Amino acid sequence: MCAGVLAPPGVAMQGPLPPRSDPGQGGLRATSVALALTGHATEGDRSGARGVSPERAEVSRGAGWARDGESRMKVKRRRVALASWAVLGVVLMLAESVVRLSRFALARIAEGLEPSEWAALVGTTLFMGYVEGYRAFSRSFGPRVVARSFELARAPALLHVVFAPLYAMSLLGDSRKQMARSWALVAGIVAIVLVVRQLPPTWRCIVDAAVAFSLAWGIVVICSLWVSRLRNELAGEPVPGEQRSSNRPPRS
Repeated sequence: MCAGVLAPPGVAMQGPLPPRSDPGQGGLRATSVALALTGHATEGDRSGARGVSPERAEVSRGAGWARDGESRMKVKRRRVALASWAVLGVVLMLAESVVRLSRFALARIAEGLEPSEWAALVGTTLFMGYVEGYRAFSRSFGPRVVARSFELARAPALLHVVFAPLYAMSLLGDSRKQMARSWALVAGIVAIVLVVRQLPPTWRCIVDAAVAFSLAWGIVVICSLWVSRLRNELAGEPVPGEQRSSNRPPRS
């Protein structure tokens, strides 16, 4: 009735007027769209625009972070296991040599040595400790073994994983120049062993004791470097002076 009174004369009503929208809902919807377009919408705004409560969005995001954390931890454990296999293989080879050389040296020392022989034993041990223990193991061989072990863990190949100790010692999977040096060193050690076996028992005992001392030094160096690197890997911290991965095709 009121509509008929308000309508102009001679104009028929076309039906009921469309319902008026709620200004509050329209403003909220417009604000959400504007925030989404400008990139300033928060997770709660986006969730509200999608019809998802902020609480559920927070729970979903937390579950995603948990899955990512578990995946990263699995990768770290795999890397640590592969690197540990390489380091353990090298340490076991050195330990076997230490036990074998020490057995003969200690048996001969127990029989008694002359003062000149004791002096030769101390001098030879100090010399081998500096040359082979400090200069070779502490400054070159030990750091390279640990670094290449973790490089292998980051980019493992089946052949390198099976022979991981050889890979760590640069006898496999390195540049031709470095592998030639490593194999030449192995050949030199074998030659020295054959020569030492021809020495009289007392002098062979002196040399064996000095070599066993330097090899034991090397075991301590490698294990300490491995523990330090292991802590950095598990904590996700950058390794100071980390070498670039050498797990690449050897240079000609």
